[in-house]
Amino acid sequence: MPIDAEGSGMRALADRLPVGVLCCREGRATYLNEAALRMLGVATLAEAAERPFFEYIDPDFRPLAESRAEQLRHGATLERPARQRLRRVDGTTVDIDVVTVQFEDDAGPGTYSVAVDVTEQLRAEEALEASEYRWRSLVHNASDIITVLAPDGTVKYSTPAAERLLGWGDDDNPNANMAPFVHADDMNEVAETFLEILGRPGHQTRTTFRVMRKDGSWCWVESIATNRMDDPAIEGIVCNVRDVSERVAAEEALRHQATHDVLTGLPNRQALNTAIEAIAGSGSGSALLLLDLDGFKDVNDGLGHDVGDLVLVEVAHRLRAATRDGDLVARLGGDEFGVLLSGLRSREAATVVAETLLAALDRRVELDGTPLHLGGSIGIAYYPEHGADATALLQAADVAMYRAKEEGMSWAVYSARDQQQRRHRLTLLTQLRQAIDDETVAVHYQPIVEPATGTVRSVEALARWTLPDGSRIEPDEFIPLAERTGLIRPLTRHVLTQALTQYARWRSEGLAIELAVNLAAPSLRDPNLVDMVSSALARTGVAAASLTFEITESSVADLSHGTMRTMSDLRELGVRFAIDDLGVGYSSMAYLKDLPISQVKVDRSFVFEIASDHRSRAIVRALIELGHSLGLAVVGEGVASAAAAKEIAALGCDLAQGFHYCKPTPGPELTGWLIERADPLLRSEGSRVEG
Repeated sequence: MPIDAEGSGMRALADRLPVGVLCCREGRATYLNEAALRMLGVATLAEAAERPFFEYIDPDFRPLAESRAEQLRHGATLERPARQRLRRVDGTTVDIDVVTVQFEDDAGPGTYSVAVDVTEQLRAEEALEASEYRWRSLVHNASDIITVLAPDGTVKYSTPAAERLLGWGDDDNPNANMAPFVHADDMNEVAETFLEILGRPGHQTRTTFRVMRKDGSWCWVESIATNRMDDPAIEGIVCNVRDVSERVAAEEALRHQATHDVLTGLPNRQALNTAIEAIAGSGSGSALLLLDLDGFKDVNDGLGHDVGDLVLVEVAHRLRAATRDGDLVARLGGDEFGVLLSGLRSREAATVVAETLLAALDRRVELDGTPLHLGGSIGIAYYPEHGADATALLQAADVAMYRAKEEGMSWAVYSARDQQQRRHRLTLLTQLRQAIDDETVAVHYQPIVEPATGTVRSVEALARWTLPDGSRIEPDEFIPLAERTGLIRPLTRHVLTQALTQYARWRSEGLAIELAVNLAAPSLRDPNLVDMVSSALARTGVAAASLTFEITESSVADLSHGTMRTMSDLRELGVRFAIDDLGVGYSSMAYLKDLPISQVKVDRSFVFEIASDHRSRAIVRALIELGHSLGLAVVGEGVASAAAAKEIAALGCDLAQGFHYCKPTPGPELTGWLIERADPLLRSEGSRVEG
């Protein structure tokens, strides 16, 4: 949703930004924050909108602006900012760097721009070139360090910012060489860059490295070095040095997040796969241990997911403490962990480690006042005899682990007997196919509410499967099985039909809510999906606009032209899309601006500690702001406590779901709950809405 249509809170936030933020529709401004008003020299938006926005652009810069506008109209993405010059109402000018994107909402197309005033920066650069004296006076109080280096690396001159940022004054190290102050790990790159620029007058390079502060600590800096040896007034290498420690820390945090589990801090499946591939050809004895906790579901069901998460954190701590520094401990998801061992002298060494890990887990722990003894089952696979790549080795360890569980053993090494496990899965596959044919796969529903009021706005349909003997098969087991075997198509048809039928009943009872159904990645590749959805909507009489398909973020990486076309066709029907588990899957978020989505769901792993952990809160806030800036509604998943519900509401999240509000429940049992919490106005209108 663009800021011109956003609430007062978002506009107030934009008004506090030091950069200009503006929205334009049909060539005129529809929103300007305070900084943008100052850039145009107007007092109000109404005054700014009296004339076309292009009239504020200096005539010399209009061709560039018109060219970029034309590119946007043709669907191009402008990845780089543009330098523009604005001419204020009073005739003065302002130079800006501006980034512009195209958007379209119910009000039609428009552009959204963020502008940085660089007028003073340009004037400073001009002054620097004009006079060394003026240069010294301008940079004396600059926040960046400006240093002039001699060809041998000796510091000829530094601005006072060097003392403010690093602690070094002019009298500390007169005529000092820069080399001793550069971190040893960065020295080769810095030296190579310096030698390269020495031989190229006028050449400029950019380098990021660490320098030592006077107190002995290290500071990350970005240096833009320019060869001014041929300038008689300088005769040196001019380095503009900026402290980028916070930026580097943020980038490192993002890299860490992409390869580490948010809850436990352990490396994730991606990191484990990379480590397994790295051992190929090393010649060292390696083994993979796959550990699955015993009875973890009982902990979640009996004590709640909050305690379950504490158990996972404790398990991670114990596994790390029980392994060597060179071993890799990873959380693969849920209650499953992987331990990659390298440099083993014998195969028996891996079984010794397995015993050590299980002994570490067995020590009593008390959580939420309840004493617990943790246990697990471990599957062991050796590289390369059981698998020469990450996929094969993980599969072998997985099969061995399931055999250990089935046979009541603490650990098992992969062997030919593990084909029994494969037969079990074949049996499960046969049962699943029969359950789909018999329509005995149930559909439960979890409400999605407004966090501030608790008013129900939607329900998410969730597949649940119970065998005839009463044992329940978890979705994490049977849905991937369906995806791998082609059963996902009839399973999706069954769940969608059941959900739409129940939804039609709710609409006939006056509930004007919406419906969300999960859609697996293979379903998006199904050429018959659009016809199947269209037929199901027609049979049940449900309006397409009431239906949202949720797709996981990780599945976005595999989207092809065909699947994008399928999504587009469904959007033409009126169906909407939401990205599920935002933040934990596909590492690039560039897809958000390209996919036909209307909603994003922040993954529960970020919401879990939102009330107590400032980093989790910061990530959730950033994801909410990202979604809102793209005009998307944002849902917070996994809200399990009143504190989390209060925090998610305070951050401006549009919707929320989780056990704090209601657990997944069969449709007929949920009806009364929904009626009590639906918006009375919508409920009265809903009885007249097409169901």
